Amino acid sequence: MKLFWAAFLFVIFSVKGFCAFEVQKYDWNGLEVHWLKNEGLPVFSGAFYFSDGTLGENDSNAGVTNMTFDLLKTGAKDLNQFQIANVLDKLAFSFSSQVGKEYSTLNFQGLLKEINPSMELFCQLYSSPTFPKAELQTAVNQTRAELENLAISPAGVADRAFGYYVYEGTPFGIPESGFLQSVNAMKQSDLLERWSELTGKVKKKLFLSGPEKILEIKDLLLKNCKLDEKNRSFERAQVVKEEKRLYKWKNLGKIIFIPIPNSNQVQIRIGRSVPYEHFAKNFDINTLSTGILGSGFSSLLMKEVRTKRGLTYSIASYSSPRLTYGMSLISTFTKNETIQEILDTIKVTLIDAQQNFKSEELLANSKKFLKGRHLFRFDDSDKLVSTLILYNHLGRPFTELTSFAHNIDGISIENVKSNLLELYPVDDMVTVLVGDEKVGRELKERLGTNLQLRDLKDIL
Repeated sequence: MKLFWAAFLFVIFSVKGFCAFEVQKYDWNGLEVHWLKNEGLPVFSGAFYFSDGTLGENDSNAGVTNMTFDLLKTGAKDLNQFQIANVLDKLAFSFSSQVGKEYSTLNFQGLLKEINPSMELFCQLYSSPTFPKAELQTAVNQTRAELENLAISPAGVADRAFGYYVYEGTPFGIPESGFLQSVNAMKQSDLLERWSELTGKVKKKLFLSGPEKILEIKDLLLKNCKLDEKNRSFERAQVVKEEKRLYKWKNLGKIIFIPIPNSNQVQIRIGRSVPYEHFAKNFDINTLSTGILGSGFSSLLMKEVRTKRGLTYSIASYSSPRLTYGMSLISTFTKNETIQEILDTIKVTLIDAQQNFKSEELLANSKKFLKGRHLFRFDDSDKLVSTLILYNHLGRPFTELTSFAHNIDGISIENVKSNLLELYPVDDMVTVLVGDEKVGRELKERLGTNLQLRDLKDIL
């Protein structure tokens, strides 16, 4: 019986058409529309893509883009938050937002039979949000409380600190949620102005998923959302690239320790900024090489750090592409008394992988694992829409999604070694540690000027 099911699953996942999907492109009055045909269920979903994120913010208005998207559902002309919530529940319609450095998305989903009233409500919120002062103050209080109590989440501190110190002194280091000072100073007029920019000059695209009936919302959207995209051309990432500024990454080669009280473990983040030119050439190689390094129990870091030495429960490596500067990252944690050992082990493992990796078996198994995981991009239309948005933003053709398995088949051991060297140069990365103050002092005595003690308040 086990043999039967193994053969059955192999046939399913080997079918060439399993990864097939159909995306059609339209021009709706200057609005670029991508429709992912999905006749499976009587539902629809989609996302508005805004080619702007938080890169245009500074220390004084940090967090305004995130707050603007968060409060879209709190009020519109002739509708208060309570009324909006009731209509959303009645229609079984929902929408949410995601704000990044280079772009933002406004995602929605609902029942196909309710598509017209759902999108009418969407357009009402899109075209006439009010951002009520009372709701803004509530959101400000909540964000302030989260930041002031960030120390209770060492992992949260480490993630925020790593994003800040890798890019310190540049727009890339400003947290999407903002700083305490900028959030406290936020006014209703700031959100109205930011939304006017986003719906005005910023270039937008629409990604849709569902049956063909979804295309019938064209006239409704153009009229009710007041969409006229013919002259909307602003793209934040392109503006940043065209400036050709030479950023100085001031913390490369440094270890930064942030003390928090009464912590029995140390959070660890290691990595660096990576220019898009690297991702453009090594898109699929990055996925494979970081998978070999730190994805799953058979990965190099997991074997050395957990299986052999028991220094942590989990460790993972990633790379995140952007059109400007992305990043590479190794993320883990350990007990206070084993912090030096795990740092040494990670360094030795990286050097060995970059110079001596030769396991054809691990290379082959990693390719099989990634091919299987890649299939799950296609099992959910919302997930696939998010992937399509990323690929479109990066200027990569959608056909790469179906050619992934073929692409990684041609990657050699030498490709992996050289790519790991580019992503993780051991003496040219930023290491962020978050843990008990005593551990920080002991490390400082041992490492001297190689380690800097920083205050948590510096990133709040």
